[in-house]
Amino acid sequence: MGLLSAPHRILAANLLAVTTRLAGRLGMGTLGIAFESVGRVPYMSFAPALFSSPKRRLEFSIDDWRCSMPSKQKSRHVEDWPEESREAAQLVIDQYGEPDEITDTQLTWHRPGPWKRIVASKIFYEHNFPAPHNDSVEAVIDYRVPPEKFSELAEFDGSVIVERTAGEVSARCHDEQANFLAINLMHDIATGTKSVDQAREYYAKEFVDYRRKKPTPYMEKLRFTPGDSSAADPDVRILSDEDLENAKREGKERG
Repeated sequence: MGLLSAPHRILAANLLAVTTRLAGRLGMGTLGIAFESVGRVPYMSFAPALFSSPKRRLEFSIDDWRCSMPSKQKSRHVEDWPEESREAAQLVIDQYGEPDEITDTQLTWHRPGPWKRIVASKIFYEHNFPAPHNDSVEAVIDYRVPPEKFSELAEFDGSVIVERTAGEVSARCHDEQANFLAINLMHDIATGTKSVDQAREYYAKEFVDYRRKKPTPYMEKLRFTPGDSSAADPDVRILSDEDLENAKREGKERG
């Protein structure tokens, strides 16, 4: 036996209020209540003081009660979305709350967690790497990718998108964990830590390790510090004002 942890004490207090009201309605009188844990599983037991019969004693796992509680309220913003994209968007809402911008087809969060932006879209895309799934949640960071690495990133994962001018990189997948995985591997490729083949192999490994309940460090968080507004790359000017004026003048002469 052991003491309940802090989270379970909160659950127990809520459960106590519910069961006390229930006992009153059933005419069970005052409840004798005990909180304890067996191993790592917390239990709450209670028996009405007015009845001594073992049949009237109730005992159950607080974790079981928590699992039977209604899930978080579903967002009305995605009620008419397809199940594939509605489920993915709801995961973001559960994690970061209601979006900052809402349209009929997109929900946008600004600066949620480690991201610059998250966009959940009504439309979703079938993606077969590393196994069939749907992509509809795009997570964005500031990041400058060397131009010579663009082709490698395109070969690595078609759902990793590089915006050179904006200085942004995003990953579009079903959930945040998969986006962490893709963006972390993008960084490995961009910095030369992994080749394309190594990154794809590692992606597949963590994809199945998650289902094996093994450690998945690349899915937990960004393993590097993203850039900032200086990641934008406006490129280099090759046409002077004089070139433009000459072209304009030639155009007028041609009528």
